[in-house]
Amino acid sequence: MKKLNIIVAILIAIIILFVAVLTIKSVITGTDITQSEETPPVTATNTPDGNETPDIGDIADSTPDIGDPTPPPVTGESFTTTSPVAGEKLTLTIDTAAFTHEQTQDGDLFYAIDDLSREVFIEITYVAGDMEPHKYSLIENYLPGIDNIGENDARVASSDVIAFMSTASGNGRSVDAWLKEVELGFFAIVVGYKTQEQGELIYRMLDTLVFEQ
Repeated sequence: MKKLNIIVAILIAIIILFVAVLTIKSVITGTDITQSEETPPVTATNTPDGNETPDIGDIADSTPDIGDPTPPPVTGESFTTTSPVAGEKLTLTIDTAAFTHEQTQDGDLFYAIDDLSREVFIEITYVAGDMEPHKYSLIENYLPGIDNIGENDARVASSDVIAFMSTASGNGRSVDAWLKEVELGFFAIVVGYKTQEQGELIYRMLDTLVFEQ
């Protein structure tokens, strides 16, 4: 009986050992350590490294569109100042949206609507007599006590009219004058302005000046 018990115990131990071996084997062979998902391959970026030329197709042009640098021509109304002696004429186109017209005894006055001082203006008058004494003195009627310079055979702005020109500036103002000799007298073309923008508009209007004999 004792011998039988020993044999049974040995068999039970063998069975337990066999079951243990099978369990360990199933754990080792049955567990497949794999990645839950495949890691994509690493690829290079498109960042320029100094040796590559970036694709500029999608890069916006940073250069501002300034359009035509030449200012548009003056549009407005044409006025003619006539010599009472021989009938010579000066015709000028005025931007009537910015300047208003006033007839004077000897010609025409145009002054800026938004300047109540009337120091922003264009005046064209006929003056009888010799032009020579007035070359440097006439401008002093508009800007007294200021030194001025003169130039013979100067062009009035970019027009075809040639005349004697004198200029003066001071006290925050600028005055330019042209004296155009005609029969028994001369035309005086005088402009005054305070800012660069005012001067540019006035000179654009002077570009339209036409002289007729």
